[in-house]
Amino acid sequence: MITFTNPSSTFFVKNNMRNKKSIAAHIFLVIIFSLLSFSVAYAQSNYDWVRARNGEIPRDAVLGGNEDDGRKTYVCRVSSGESYIAGKALDDRCYYNPGSGERSATRFDILVGDEFSWSSSSSVSRAVIVGGSSEENYYICRVSDSGGLYTGSLQDGRCYYTRNNRGYSKTRYEILQGDRYATSLLSAASSGNYREVRDALDQGQAINQRDSSRKTALMLASENGYPEVVRELIYARASIDLTDSSGTTALMFAARKGNSDIVRQLLSERADLNHRNNDGDTAFTLAASGGHADLVTDFLRDTYYGGINELDIERGFRNAAYYGHTDVLQVLIDYGVSIESPDSQGQTALMKAAMGKESNAVRFLMGNNADKNAHDNSGFTAFLHAVNSNSEKIITIFMDEGETIAANDPEAGRALRIAAENDKRDSMKFLLERGVNINSSGGEIGFTPLMLSASNGHEKATEMLVEAGADLNLRGSSGETALMLASAYSKSNTLKVLIKAGADLNLRDKNGITALGWAIKNKHSDTRKELQKANAIQ
Repeated sequence: MITFTNPSSTFFVKNNMRNKKSIAAHIFLVIIFSLLSFSVAYAQSNYDWVRARNGEIPRDAVLGGNEDDGRKTYVCRVSSGESYIAGKALDDRCYYNPGSGERSATRFDILVGDEFSWSSSSSVSRAVIVGGSSEENYYICRVSDSGGLYTGSLQDGRCYYTRNNRGYSKTRYEILQGDRYATSLLSAASSGNYREVRDALDQGQAINQRDSSRKTALMLASENGYPEVVRELIYARASIDLTDSSGTTALMFAARKGNSDIVRQLLSERADLNHRNNDGDTAFTLAASGGHADLVTDFLRDTYYGGINELDIERGFRNAAYYGHTDVLQVLIDYGVSIESPDSQGQTALMKAAMGKESNAVRFLMGNNADKNAHDNSGFTAFLHAVNSNSEKIITIFMDEGETIAANDPEAGRALRIAAENDKRDSMKFLLERGVNINSSGGEIGFTPLMLSASNGHEKATEMLVEAGADLNLRGSSGETALMLASAYSKSNTLKVLIKAGADLNLRDKNGITALGWAIKNKHSDTRKELQKANAIQ
């Protein structure tokens, strides 16, 4: 017999079964998720502070120490000022020392949990933070005194505790360590973890605490680009214009990294736009150094916060040249900056670009008619700075592309001498390959490249010049040779190179002194022994 089934009834039954399975699966997932959440929460938070009720000590309270008479005490904290301070819980009170003697409170919290240990180490990476001032975190400490162990608060490198109704402090103490790293305001701000930042502030951690470079949480968040964290720190009254060990403020960190939103936040809080760090840079010049053309433009347009002075605009231009940021250079040229403006050492943007080995910036500036022949206070041109930077790329621009420096140009000879004196062997190799005179001399002393490398102890540079055919016995203006100079300045390494190459051991300068005579006169036993071994005469 064939049975016909009502289609709508069949749908209802199947759908109902699916719903039941779906609900069961949902409940199962909720249970699993809850268990996972509980296990994670337990793993991450195995201790806490709980309010003491009627003087009762919780079963899992953390033991702090004991009184002289053997009574046990537990770790407690009380509200003191705008933060918390640690003390000892005894009977129905928390006894603490804020630095001015013993105090007690009936309203206090008890530390509960497990996996704690007391350590004599000064490390605070796992130490339990109890509170803090604006610049310092407070930790839980204890000291041994007259047979008792007394819990207190670690502040300014001292453990403040109470004993027999009086307050004391010691510099020898133990610190309470947990089994997990403390949630540090600094690490939370540096990683942009808003929730941990909020938790750290709620704990009463020092908002202006510093890391090893004296950076605050506000500086770290500003540098790493976390505007939400910056906003929270400002709301919590972080100090805006504090500086790190380099004299850099939060505003300057934000500007250097191009974090425009944070720059606006800090300026709206009246951050000091004109503050200079230890290198003399401001927020504007650091923005230029970082290549942040949009931020540089914003700085130039917005005069509400005081504007940028002309000297800083010129400095920013040179900074951008040094780091090769042609887009910033274009912004500042369009603004009207003087392309030849020098710094206090007479160095122009073109020189800075050569010093920074930034070929694109060099070409850009030369294309905008930068003066290639300008000299700084030391008489260096941009070309000579390129040589001293050991940059073949930049030297090539001046000698090949720019066609301003020929191999027989006195400037090229000077460049080779500078390279030899400062051990810039890449520059030396390039200049020698271009045919620059290896024996060029200049200045009042008349030293050659070989004399300069030998007298400064540059062994590899000296070997390079010897192999390239430098005259070993040329003399300076006082009749000194490279061998005499190496001997006189106690450079036994280059002396050996010259002796091996066949330099004349017995030539005399205008005062009749030989290389051995110079070693003896200056009491240099190293060069004296080498010359005597080679049978040199005095």
